[in-house]
Amino acid sequence: MTPADMEQRLARFIATELGVDTVTVSGLRRLAGGASREIWALDLAYADGGQTVTKRLVLRRDPHGAGVGTAGSQEFRLLRAAHAHGVPVPRVYWCSDDRAILDAPFFLMDRIDGETIPRKLLRDPEFAAARAGMTTQFGRILAAIHAIDRIAHGLDFLTEPGPDESPAQNELDRFEQIYRAIKHFGNWGREGGGVSGIEIALWDLVGKVYGVPCYQFLGGKYRDRVRVYADTPPPAVAPPDGIVAPVVGVVVHVRASPGRRERSRNERHGAIRLVVGCSLRFARAGPGRGCFQPEPALRRRRGLVRGPHPAGHRACRDQRIS
Repeated sequence: MTPADMEQRLARFIATELGVDTVTVSGLRRLAGGASREIWALDLAYADGGQTVTKRLVLRRDPHGAGVGTAGSQEFRLLRAAHAHGVPVPRVYWCSDDRAILDAPFFLMDRIDGETIPRKLLRDPEFAAARAGMTTQFGRILAAIHAIDRIAHGLDFLTEPGPDESPAQNELDRFEQIYRAIKHFGNWGREGGGVSGIEIALWDLVGKVYGVPCYQFLGGKYRDRVRVYADTPPPAVAPPDGIVAPVVGVVVHVRASPGRRERSRNERHGAIRLVVGCSLRFARAGPGRGCFQPEPALRRRRGLVRGPHPAGHRACRDQRIS
C-alpha cells in the first residue's frame, strides 16, 4: 500500500468518524523511530460549520508480520485517560482494529514538536532550563498517573496490587520478570545496557535508604580507580591527534581488522603511543565477536613491537583484549 493509498483510505475513515462530507489528508510520511509500531506524520483538514479545521497528527500503525506486546486499542484508551487527568501526553482522536482500512490496526493522535532523546535533554546546554524543573514535573506527572481510575476509564486490562500487597514489591516483581526474560542479552548491546542501568539504579536507591555507598552491598570497595573502555571510531581529524584527544586519561582501545589494514593499524598504534607515552594502558580488540587465535595474535604482537615507541618503551605494558 502506497502513501497515496493510505491518505485516501484515512480520509474516508476520518470523514465517517466526523460525519462530514470531505476530509483532506496530506503530507503522509514515515517518521524515524517507533520501537513497537510504525509512526507516520500527516496533516488533516476539513470543514466544520463554515470554518476550516486543520490538525497536525501522528498515525501509529501495527507493523506487518510482527506481534506487538499490547493492543493498539489498549494504548489508545490509556493515552485518552492520561490526557483527561492532565498527564502531558498527545491527545488521541480515532482508533480502529479493522485491517481492511490500512492492513493493520492503528490510531491517530496529535503531533507535538519537541525533543525526546534522553542524552540531548540531559546534556545539551539548550535544555538547561528544562532540566532545572524536570524533577518537579516528573513528580506531578506521577501523581496524575496514580490518580487515574482504571475501572472508570475502561482500563481493566491493567493489573494492580491486592489489598495486602505492596505496590513497590509488585513493581520489583515485574522488573524481575523482565530481567529474567532479557538477561541472556546482559553481555551485549542495548539490552545489556538497559539491564545494567536498572540494576545500578535499584542498588543506588537501597544505598540512599541506608546512607551508605551501594558498593557496600556488593562486597565492598575493590579498587580506588576503575578502568574505562574507550572505543575509537574513525576520527574527523587525522590520527594520532583525532584519536588521542577523546581517550587521554583512560584505557585506549583501537579496533583492529585482519589483512591488508593491519600494517596501518600498527602504525596508528605506534603514533598514538608516541603522543600519550607510557602513562596509559593500551589494549587491542580482536575482530568481531570471536576471540584471538594464536597465529594472528603473534603476528599483531610482532607488528606492534616493530612500531615506534617513546623512550623507555620497555616499561610500557600494552595489553590485549579479546
